[in-house]
Amino acid sequence: MKKEKFVPGIKCECGYQNKEFNVRTYGTCTRCGKVLDSKAKFNYEMFTRLRLWRGKLK
Repeated sequence: MKKEKFVPGIKCECGYQNKEFNVRTYGTCTRCGKVLDSKAKFNYEMFTRLRLWRGKLK
């Protein structure tokens, strides 16, 4: 049986403990959707809605 490691996170006003990875990626609370990091939210919106990855080769 595997034990999950405790991952320190960012607590929202609603009381939910968000994982740091989710906040850095999406910028919002996973539970209530409140914006916790406006820069990360902006980058996520630009990536998903404007599809800025088109035409880029990796």
